Amino acid sequence: MKKIFLLILVLFSGAISAQTFRFGPKVGGVISDFAVHRSDTFNPGFKAGLFFEYEKGKWAGETGITMMFSNSVFDNLVAIPLDIKYYLYRGLFVKAGGSYGIGASLKVIYDDIVYSSSQLLVLNLSAGVGYKLSERISLDMFYERSVWCNFTKDNSVLGISLSWNILKVK
Repeated sequence: MKKIFLLILVLFSGAISAQTFRFGPKVGGVISDFAVHRSDTFNPGFKAGLFFEYEKGKWAGETGITMMFSNSVFDNLVAIPLDIKYYLYRGLFVKAGGSYGIGASLKVIYDDIVYSSSQLLVLNLSAGVGYKLSERISLDMFYERSVWCNFTKDNSVLGISLSWNILKVK
């Protein structure tokens, strides 16, 4: 019985050590195109937030909270992303997922109509590629496309972000 218990303990400790939890800030630049502008111009901006990543083997799940600020009040969103990553080779990874966002502005006036932030809701799908530069720093490029937005019909965001891992727990 003692040998079985020790074997289970060794196997369980090996499974725990294969898991990694990371946490830290994430910042980056974005270019967005909201249809509500009725123009062909892209709006530069930036994203900032916190990320939480759980990694097991070649797979990882990442979530957090991000804020996107751009040229227009329509582009100011607070979002909760959920991405799945797969590490291809060394630090190179691909990711896919989605995010749910709500307007960060208290009110928006468009065509003389006042909208509250709760009326500006967005659901995005995203895909990207990235590279772990070191154990603490990752760089990724991503593309987001809205699949549902209760205010605008089209939304595309292209961006690049830098993650800094300030806490790593194995």
